[in-house]
Amino acid sequence: MQLPSKQLLNLISDTVIIVNQQGDIHWVNDNIKESLGYTADELVGTSIDNLVPKRTRNKHESLRNSFTKKPNKRTMNDGVGLSAIHKNHQEIPVSIELNHFEELGAKFTLCSLRLLTEKELITSTIQKLHERLEYSQTLAHVGTWDWDIVNDTLVWTDEAYRIYGAKPQEFPATYDAFIDTIHSDDRQSVIDEINDALNFNKPYNIQHRVVKASGEIATVLERGHIIRNESGQPTRMIGAVLDITQLSDSKNKLKRLAHYDDITQVPNRVLCREEIDTRIEHARSNKKTFALLYIDLDNFKNINDTQGHLVGDEFLHHLAQKLSSFITEGMFLARIGGDEFVIISDYCDDESETSHKCIDFCQKLNAFITTKKSYESLTVDITASIGVAFYPNHGTNFKSLLSAADQAMYQVKNKQKNNYAIYHPNIEEKRLRELQLISDIAKGLEEDQFTVHYQAKQNLKTNELIGCEALIRWQHPIMGNIPPLEFISLAENAGLIIPLGQFVLEQSCLFVKEWRIHSEKPIVVSVNVSVQQLNTIDFKNKVLETINHYGISTNEIELEITESMLMENIEAKIQTLKELRAMGLSISIDDFGTGYSSLSYLQKLPIDTLKIDKSFIDLLTSSDDTAWLVASTISLALGLKLNTIAEGVETQEQKSILSSLGCNAIQGYFYSKPIEKNDFFLKFK
Repeated sequence: MQLPSKQLLNLISDTVIIVNQQGDIHWVNDNIKESLGYTADELVGTSIDNLVPKRTRNKHESLRNSFTKKPNKRTMNDGVGLSAIHKNHQEIPVSIELNHFEELGAKFTLCSLRLLTEKELITSTIQKLHERLEYSQTLAHVGTWDWDIVNDTLVWTDEAYRIYGAKPQEFPATYDAFIDTIHSDDRQSVIDEINDALNFNKPYNIQHRVVKASGEIATVLERGHIIRNESGQPTRMIGAVLDITQLSDSKNKLKRLAHYDDITQVPNRVLCREEIDTRIEHARSNKKTFALLYIDLDNFKNINDTQGHLVGDEFLHHLAQKLSSFITEGMFLARIGGDEFVIISDYCDDESETSHKCIDFCQKLNAFITTKKSYESLTVDITASIGVAFYPNHGTNFKSLLSAADQAMYQVKNKQKNNYAIYHPNIEEKRLRELQLISDIAKGLEEDQFTVHYQAKQNLKTNELIGCEALIRWQHPIMGNIPPLEFISLAENAGLIIPLGQFVLEQSCLFVKEWRIHSEKPIVVSVNVSVQQLNTIDFKNKVLETINHYGISTNEIELEITESMLMENIEAKIQTLKELRAMGLSISIDDFGTGYSSLSYLQKLPIDTLKIDKSFIDLLTSSDDTAWLVASTISLALGLKLNTIAEGVETQEQKSILSSLGCNAIQGYFYSKPIEKNDFFLKFK
């Protein structure tokens, strides 16, 4: 560029400043006095930095060097946001354009500086404010809108368009177009909220979902204000929309964590309580009834104890998914802890209908849950004990209903398991009695309330005494005689069977020691062993230690183990029994025929005797099928070189049949009922 004559530069309205390569002012036109208050003489030869605010000088120097290297005509900073220093030290808003030229081999920069008018300053300020607002809205995910109600036009900010997933060129910007963006399930609620704001001057404040053009669903919070004319008619509605999708998703996740079980993904105790409260309110208002089923898994603890909690959790998850598919419409499933689940039935008109449907469902549910879980050396039979309570007869709130169902469940748990029971008031009384008995068992051991009776066994060939079974008895100081069938199961469930079992073993060893004083006849005392005892690590050592303490021989003690107990975790139990047998103890399977032993396992078991259960002996003379089963059992034992003993023999006819079938021995009231130690010594010495 060739420099115009300086006379021409003095004629233009802008202030012109010519700067050399070193950044010094080479020349200024006459407007400098009017614009910045300096004379030409005051500036020529000084650095251009003197006219630049101190806060931007470093940046200015960098920009000047960049321009000098690659000069081209340009407007600095798009003509906005620049200032020059007036002689009075004030910053004056200006716009600056740059150009360049050469003269006599020297390079110069021509700066054209113009003071901004008040209108330009206002426009610039508004533009900055608008940009700040847009940035702020983008950062906060807040958009604003202005609805001209009279002309039905809608103005959205850029962030509002982004939130609604619309493009300005594709959006009609009307009320109807806005309504179309709302999720169909929320649309009527938004319309009602707008109408309430327009007609009743209520605040417009609503959370709803919008469906973007992409199909994505967002959750928004909208607030608006109505502007009315002098006659009170609404003319405009101005508002803001906040994108709360992430917040809503987080709340939903927190709600799920608070209301759903992490392992099974079904509702937890908290949501179960809310559901029961809701159903109670509905049932009360509509005179309906419903059932609550309290489900406790039988034998699940064996999976956790042997395979670890991760395997147990996996089983619970799988079962919960199966139960979710099993329950019918209107039912509700929850896991309330451990291996315990709750199912709430649908509503019924009366308790008779509820009871009929519930009994049918419980029977199917028991069959559905029953399963065998096989692991490397363990097979666990999973069944369910189910307690049932009806609203309102058995409870009118969450606590009372759950308590009633829980008590009914425990009745099943303490009996045969794998069944269901419906609550009745006697259950509560019985449960209180059971809790009292559990509390008294430990005290009873300390105060010698327990004794051991002995029931003799007779050899069928010689009719001689060959041994006896040790049977525990409890004479409670207040309740009197407590049947073993009642307190033994309670002790097992309460973890008290181990001290009871040890007590019986000690008394049996003492019995053998004292028997030697009264008689020269050899005797073997059978002691019942619980699964909890057999599973303890030091059981073998404890047995041997006790026998040695009383100075008797291991071949004078026989351990009786029930068939069903033996079949759980059978491989580990086989090893334990082998070690016990190697110590000299004999092993007997009690209640044989009531469990599910397979012939393959029966061959592997290190046992000496099969005890035929009393239930078979009772029908021995009246049922040909039973007689055949007993004969087959005796024949099986003979083939496996095992002894057989029939328990519960009460008649001469039963004894004669068993003798003819080849049974080795009998035990029962026909020969002797269980009697105290001293009576036994007198009768059989």
